[in-house]
Amino acid sequence: MIIDLIPHLFLGSVLGLLGLYFLIYNKVATYSKDTNDNYFNESVSIIIASRNELENLEQNLPILLAQEYSDYEIIIVDDHSTDGSGSFVRQLAVSNEHLSYYSLSGNDKSSKKTALALGIKKAKNEYLLFTDADCTPAGEQWLSGMVNCYSEKIQIVLGYGPYRKSTGIVNIMARVDTFFIALQYFAFSLMGIPYMGVGRNLSYRKSLYTKGSGFTDNQDLLSGDDDLFIQANANKTNVAVCMEESSFTYSITEKSLWNLFLQKRRHTSAGFRYKNFQIVLLGLIQLINAFFYFALFALILSGNYTSLMLLFTFLKFSSQWFVLKKCCQRLGEQDLLLFSLIFEMPVIFLNFLASFSNLVIKNSKWN
Repeated sequence: MIIDLIPHLFLGSVLGLLGLYFLIYNKVATYSKDTNDNYFNESVSIIIASRNELENLEQNLPILLAQEYSDYEIIIVDDHSTDGSGSFVRQLAVSNEHLSYYSLSGNDKSSKKTALALGIKKAKNEYLLFTDADCTPAGEQWLSGMVNCYSEKIQIVLGYGPYRKSTGIVNIMARVDTFFIALQYFAFSLMGIPYMGVGRNLSYRKSLYTKGSGFTDNQDLLSGDDDLFIQANANKTNVAVCMEESSFTYSITEKSLWNLFLQKRRHTSAGFRYKNFQIVLLGLIQLINAFFYFALFALILSGNYTSLMLLFTFLKFSSQWFVLKKCCQRLGEQDLLLFSLIFEMPVIFLNFLASFSNLVIKNSKWN
């Protein structure tokens, strides 16, 4: 009977989670950046696709223009904005040699990928750095922090784009979700299995983009300018991770749970085009987590195997605490340690709903 399998399912999920934390996530906890004796000073192009982002551009462009770096340009590509942001950037560009403004014409298809493709085409430099208009760099060392991870063989640098701490459950859920996503793509990259990055903080070489198909293979999707590009171009030797706090970019979370759900729909829509073994691997991680909570609640309701349940539940959460404490310190998210345990199950459920909804309803807006 199914009820007889519950203890085995519970035990198996706990052992699987222990393996996940100590063999995979622990890669982030114990990460040590290779020393780079050669200070990176190549010219860099920062590219931002923007649509109706006047307030964010007013806030973040001064920080971007104050980067402590010898040679860089900032390219803003306007996707049919109607809020006056185009006039603001054009006026600012007149007095700042680092800043350039371009806009999609009326005949161009309105999409983030189209805007980014134009920015890449206009970029003067080999090294490209991407962020969003609503992302605030950690400081004036953001640019140098990201590109200093380059070496002769590195073509892609994966950065971290956390959400700012605020009040409310939605803020906590968004931050926990982003934290776990980063743990996964950083850890798998360190294991030689890179599968995604985030467009809020990502860098790669222009030659890597031009020698491939760019974004054309996934032009029908709203997302994928970051993770699907990594899917197509990353390998076990050409990717570096950047986990220095000075290299982070910070965003503001959605205000409501519904808006957070819609955001998750956009972010997860590209996942169905990952490589098959990656879909299986990432799905297995979610299933193991789900099986644990399912089996735990089933055992609580049955009233059986109480000692077993308590022992292995303690083992699971204490092991998580041990590894996550070091991961939180690594990514500057110390206040998320307890929340990452409490909100683990709600975040898993949110991701499942977002992924399932993408199977039945197609999203049509990129911002």
